[in-house]
Amino acid sequence: RVVRPGGQYVFAEHVAAPPGSWLRRAQHACTVATAGFGARCRANRDSERAILRAGFTVMSVRRYTLPGPLGTDIPHVTGVALRPVHRKGTAS
Repeated sequence: RVVRPGGQYVFAEHVAAPPGSWLRRAQHACTVATAGFGARCRANRDSERAILRAGFTVMSVRRYTLPGPLGTDIPHVTGVALRPVHRKGTAS
């Protein structure tokens, strides 16, 4: 909503672990437990998919892991997405 048409969205976030993994289940439990006070942080969000669903075009993406608690590797993603430019007379 705040990126103007043609603008760039630069993102860097921790993201959901692979489906079915114990880490994914732990992320879900953490998200549920902190829903009221977690500053809307959703550890189980698939951020790249959410960005695409919002209508952005992902121009570059880098996936990597960083050390987390209990010896886990927490998945992260960074990248750049563009908000499309809609011309007059076309659907938005």
